[in-house]
Amino acid sequence: VKAQKTRNHKLNFLVSGNCNMCKNKIESAANSIEGVKFARWNIETKNMKVKFNPLIISSDDIQKVIAEIGYDTEKYRAPDEVYNNLHYCCKYIRKIKNN
Repeated sequence: VKAQKTRNHKLNFLVSGNCNMCKNKIESAANSIEGVKFARWNIETKNMKVKFNPLIISSDDIQKVIAEIGYDTEKYRAPDEVYNNLHYCCKYIRKIKNN
């Protein structure tokens, strides 16, 4: 009996950020997560593309990790104290606070 190969899921979501320093931090954080096969963030469109193994990590958890390093995602807002410590050029304009 052959074990069924898990298909990687693809995910696209928006991540706030401004520059190449943001790009490096966002991609490094996502690529360091166990189960993430590929992560690429586009500076112009703010679109994050991720390919991941859903048996190891969830799409929500990927967005939480990115928010935890200071970058707001579609679902999660970065903690204010983390955002406030970003390099000045990385401080993007934040959307209205989530409840």
